[in-house]
Amino acid sequence: MWTKPWKYAEGFVIGAGIVTIGGVLQLIFGQIDWNAFAWPVNAIVLVLYLTALIGLYIFRKDFYPAEWMMHFKAALPAIAWCIALTLVIGLTTWNLLGFWPFVLVYFWMTSIIGLACIGRIARFRIKDIPFLLNHLGLFLALVAGTLGNADIRKHDVTLVEGSEPIMQGSMGEPLPVALQLHSFTLEQYPPKLMLTEGEGISKDADAFLSVENGTLEGTLGGWDIRILQNIPCASKDSLSDGYKAWIHEGGCCAVEVEAQKDGTILTGWVSGGSIMFPSGKIDLPDGRSIAMAVREPKRYASEISAFRADGSRIDGTVEVNKPVKVNGWKIYQVDYDRAHGQWSNISILQLVKDPWLPFVYSGIFMLLAGAVCNFWTAARKKDEEEDA
Repeated sequence: MWTKPWKYAEGFVIGAGIVTIGGVLQLIFGQIDWNAFAWPVNAIVLVLYLTALIGLYIFRKDFYPAEWMMHFKAALPAIAWCIALTLVIGLTTWNLLGFWPFVLVYFWMTSIIGLACIGRIARFRIKDIPFLLNHLGLFLALVAGTLGNADIRKHDVTLVEGSEPIMQGSMGEPLPVALQLHSFTLEQYPPKLMLTEGEGISKDADAFLSVENGTLEGTLGGWDIRILQNIPCASKDSLSDGYKAWIHEGGCCAVEVEAQKDGTILTGWVSGGSIMFPSGKIDLPDGRSIAMAVREPKRYASEISAFRADGSRIDGTVEVNKPVKVNGWKIYQVDYDRAHGQWSNISILQLVKDPWLPFVYSGIFMLLAGAVCNFWTAARKKDEEEDA
């Protein structure tokens, strides 16, 4: 080992050394503070980093490690170390970008990719286009995603239906735009019946049964279940032990259930309850109970207005993963008043601005374009071989 030319073994040893150095830095300095790299520091670091890579390429003949880094025997150990650290840290509570060994190993791999790209550009040929798209795209996505992390800005804001426009975030900080909530909408998946045992859910494989609109038959923990009534919005009936339709705030879903097993037939009401009405369940002879699971949200959205500083207004609907864009900011739907559920008049939004995100997306699109080019090149080569 360490005799020229270097091979895979040297690469794995170098990786181990980088991880060790990163561990020492973690113990001394703690997690990496990326806020120290906010604009314009990250731009300066990027220029210096690219200059260093170009310098390494120019003087690679005089500095063997730089020449070795441009070969696959350096890339493979770096990739292996990156995968190993990603898997290990992904199973822990560590912050990936704050963990020195992770960042240094990815810096090592990114530098190898950068040198490979510089080498191909220096002696560019048309057939290198797929390689450059793949590697430059990955390099751009990694560098922009890392250095741009410090420039991400976020503001959480809680809005109430019918209130005046809000100009401050949850921490009292001024917002880039004033926001007003007109209405909040929540759609839920059909309720699910479940078997409970003590304070937890039964371990039966069929411990859950979805309740669709209308009658339904199925099996729940060995009990044959039939839905006699399904009232999506109900209230407790004061004249009986049942429920009745009640389309007002605080209404809850309730179903009348018939459970049968080995000649035993039980009938009763099951409900998930609400802020106004308690939950209901059917106790079984074996000590278990038929209850209703907490209903899962299918879609929730906010009808909002955003007011710019110049007085202009933008109206839009904010949904999960469907933000509204205003002045370079994206407004995301984050949460709502879960205690009130479908009757919530509160919406929790988050404003996010990431000026480096277009560069990350550009890198991803380059990767996709490179994959298409590779596919096209392989198909063309195959056709040429068949025609030969």
